[in-house]
Amino acid sequence: MTFVAVVLTLAAQMGVAPSANIVNAIASTVEFEPAPVFATRTHDAAFLLAYCVGETRCNEVTPAGDKGRAKGPWQLQGQCNSRPVAEHPQCWLDIAKWSVKVCAKLPQPERLAALASGNCEHGHVVARTRHALAMKAVANLATVLGKP
Repeated sequence: MTFVAVVLTLAAQMGVAPSANIVNAIASTVEFEPAPVFATRTHDAAFLLAYCVGETRCNEVTPAGDKGRAKGPWQLQGQCNSRPVAEHPQCWLDIAKWSVKVCAKLPQPERLAALASGNCEHGHVVARTRHALAMKAVANLATVLGKP
């Protein structure tokens, strides 16, 4: 199964139909990243989708959020939001790596709290909710593929 097919299947598990640009951006980023941020590349794709779904339902044309500071499907801030959508997944994964590192003392489902809120003290509910969505989609993908 290609990574494009994996992303499309995960997205269907989450009830969204992202644009081809978003699907291809996620697939190419995850496929060619030197090492996954999470357990597997499939998990990376699932987390990218879960946060895209949670922020904008993976809508490529989105209003600016956070008082105009956040833009794009993942509502990224700073230098990331001025880059083309094709580069947003890599920016998101870079921020996710940082969040996992700085929030390492938190339970696994909350380690993306800093990504969600900017620090490890906030964003726990968002992190847990999106973690559950990503993990459920990965489990469902395994079922679809006939793997336990």
